[in-house]
Amino acid sequence: MKKKFITMLVLLMSLGLSFNSCSDNDDDPVEIKAELTVTPETLQFSALGGNDKIIVSTKLNSWTFTADPAETWCTATKANDTLKIEVGEFSEKTDRTAKIKVTSGNENKEITVIQKGVSTELSPETKEVTLNGFGTAIQIKITATDENWEAVADENSPWLRPSKEGEYLVIRATLTESDRNGTILLSLNDAKTTVTVNQTGASFNVGDLYLGEDGTAVGVIINKDEANNNIYIISTEERQIPFTNGTDKEVYIRTDKKDGKKALEILKAEENYKEKYTIATYCEEIEEKTKINGWYIAAGYEDEVWNALNKNKDVINNALKSSGNQEFGSSMDSHQEFWTSTPSFSPGDTYATSITMRQLDFSKYAWRMPSYNYIARCVLRIEYINE
Repeated sequence: MKKKFITMLVLLMSLGLSFNSCSDNDDDPVEIKAELTVTPETLQFSALGGNDKIIVSTKLNSWTFTADPAETWCTATKANDTLKIEVGEFSEKTDRTAKIKVTSGNENKEITVIQKGVSTELSPETKEVTLNGFGTAIQIKITATDENWEAVADENSPWLRPSKEGEYLVIRATLTESDRNGTILLSLNDAKTTVTVNQTGASFNVGDLYLGEDGTAVGVIINKDEANNNIYIISTEERQIPFTNGTDKEVYIRTDKKDGKKALEILKAEENYKEKYTIATYCEEIEEKTKINGWYIAAGYEDEVWNALNKNKDVINNALKSSGNQEFGSSMDSHQEFWTSTPSFSPGDTYATSITMRQLDFSKYAWRMPSYNYIARCVLRIEYINE
């Protein structure tokens, strides 16, 4: 009997333990999952940098993030349910990456931030242009990563004259009577591209107008020197500049009697030439106005100019008149006296009136009236190609 009682007691105790165990499990708190999401999980920035945001969603009340302290270029800031990302400017070519870990409860999400390396951009607004026979300049806009791009004519196009003016490529060429084409090479770092240039040949005849970049007449062809392949052009603009006198007798050895371009270079090599030589300054004004370099005052014995003016006066005047510019006088005699870059030694020398506003010995030039105005017209000598 006693043995049965003990057995029954053990069974009752076992049942009690079982009931207590079930009761304990019912009282445990239920775990809530965060169901953490980040949107988007990847951000990408250009080399210029910028800012963006990640939306963080969780069923829990809080979340945290951890960024790699070594990636200082990427800054993360928490604001409510948003993670703001800011990236600085990047100057390297290779992409860089930063990782950010977002945690909520027992869940983690990883955000990847990528910044692209510098990509070199070099793009002309057009890949092909056409020039007239005079090689009158045109310009095209260049879109580039930075301003250090370069432009050169390829080795087979030495007649092309590319240059930079700000964000523009300016393309000029020498004169030609034949059609031709060439290539300009553009480069910036490892980026390279080309511009094809087609030039239409033209016939250069005495009396033809020479056009500037804006299409207006800036000169008239007065001579086509086929022996030397030179075209001589006189400016459409005329200016009356008074004679001056002074006391410099050494000026004669510093000039060139037959080449006004060389004479002008000699004068411009002197100190304060702009104050001493008004004519030299006048040529610079014409260059700035026409955007064409190389204008000069003809030398006193530069026959290619003066003989052409005498011989072709009527044709030249017709061209000047048709373009609305001042014609030459009715005669090319001593009363039509021009400034030259050569001093005169004799009153009988029709055109060589004086050095370009240089102070002269008045006693040697007493026959010149100091108050008299002399004609100033600039000359342009251009080599042309006849292929």
